[in-house]
Amino acid sequence: MLKNGLYNLAGIALRMASAMIAVPVLIRCLGLEDYGIWTLVSSTLVLIGLAEGGLGSSTAFFMSKELGRGKESDPWKMIYLLGIAMLFVATIVLALTLLAASQIVSSFPNLSESQRDILVPTFRWGGIAVWFRMVQSILVGTEQSYGKYIWSNTINTLQIVISNCSLIWLALMDMNVLRLMQSQSLIIALFFSIHALLSFKLLIDSTNRIDKPSWDSKQCFEILKYSVSVWFTSMGSVVFSQVDKILIGAILGPSFLGIYAAITTVTSKINAIAAAAVQPSLPGISRLANDASANREEILSGIKTSSLISISLSIGLGSLIITFSEQIMEILLGENNRPEYLGAFIFATIIYSLYSANSSSYYLLMALNEEVFLMKIVLLCSALSIFSIGLGGYFWGLSGAIAGNIPFIGLVALTWRVLEKIEIKKMVFLNWFLVDAMLLFLIVGLSVFFPPKPLGIHIALACLQFALAAKIFSGGIDTGRFRKKNV
Repeated sequence: MLKNGLYNLAGIALRMASAMIAVPVLIRCLGLEDYGIWTLVSSTLVLIGLAEGGLGSSTAFFMSKELGRGKESDPWKMIYLLGIAMLFVATIVLALTLLAASQIVSSFPNLSESQRDILVPTFRWGGIAVWFRMVQSILVGTEQSYGKYIWSNTINTLQIVISNCSLIWLALMDMNVLRLMQSQSLIIALFFSIHALLSFKLLIDSTNRIDKPSWDSKQCFEILKYSVSVWFTSMGSVVFSQVDKILIGAILGPSFLGIYAAITTVTSKINAIAAAAVQPSLPGISRLANDASANREEILSGIKTSSLISISLSIGLGSLIITFSEQIMEILLGENNRPEYLGAFIFATIIYSLYSANSSSYYLLMALNEEVFLMKIVLLCSALSIFSIGLGGYFWGLSGAIAGNIPFIGLVALTWRVLEKIEIKKMVFLNWFLVDAMLLFLIVGLSVFFPPKPLGIHIALACLQFALAAKIFSGGIDTGRFRKKNV
């Protein structure tokens, strides 16, 4: 599980690096207003992709569960059930997007007629990209269930890097958002075919045959029940990460949306990295939980590992971003940067670090069949956050919108639920990392008060932060034996 998490980390690090290069280039070449429009289109397409109904996220769980049955497993039946369902849903979504593109664009305020005219074909091309992305999620889940994280991450990383390079090149060539979307659609289609080849090779190699589609009503009902819960959970997460941008665009306009998007593009990478590192805990813990020969100690070891990894990465990355916040904002916004944006950026980093520390609990609850509780908490926190972001943006502008993200810190309830489920005392959990985390926060406080120069002081503080984060991280690798008094 740790090895697969490291593969995910390496992949997300490269993808994040390409995105961090792309954002300032796009802002400078497109301008804040057009970059805000690109963000508006991208966020809306992500919301449209929610129609996949949780099938993509459910694939790794059900395929891993099926493979865990050993000789009795039938992965072909499972992939057909999931794949055919996704093809049906994705095709309906594509048709509706093509037909309703004009209506979608007309619902956006603060846009000129020329901008609306170019966004209609942009959304239609985006619908094609959404179709490939939805079906591709089934293929990626299959690769992960077979433990091929290194291959899956390599393909995904190449896709993102090439996509971002394409965006940069087209922006430098002064192309509009339509050309940007067309390039993204073609790149997604290319890598979809690569994932398809790898997935079917894994299935053929593991079974030595190609089965015909078959139907199992009982499994269909299981998939439907689980997927609906995962869907509502994913909807909460995506609503939090995308609807906020649509709200800001409607309330403050494309220019302020560009600034908000630039800030959250950086801070959201904290959650992306933490989640990528611990995502293998889903198939891993799921397999252990459904394996009669697995003992409690194995499950506890996996849970401690994933928990400490997500905490160390979230708090550690957040502290490093705050330490170099002035330099990051200057790179991001260039001549568009303003002193008042720095406080908003630091505040956003703190919020994203605190809620991202619960990334492992998100996947652990899915693996432990606690998806209903997960769904309720994520939806509640998302609804409160969206309301707060809209209210804050309307009355207090950018700073108010950033502060509106605070309710999502309520995801700490997920971690508490995991501890209750596996019967670990909360003080034992806190003792794993509390002292090092408090020292990290102290160093972050010092780095905020130091002026940006001399840079050497900030580098020294960053080294201390890295050492403390590494100490928390290493605490999850060698878990040892859990004594009865500790659980």
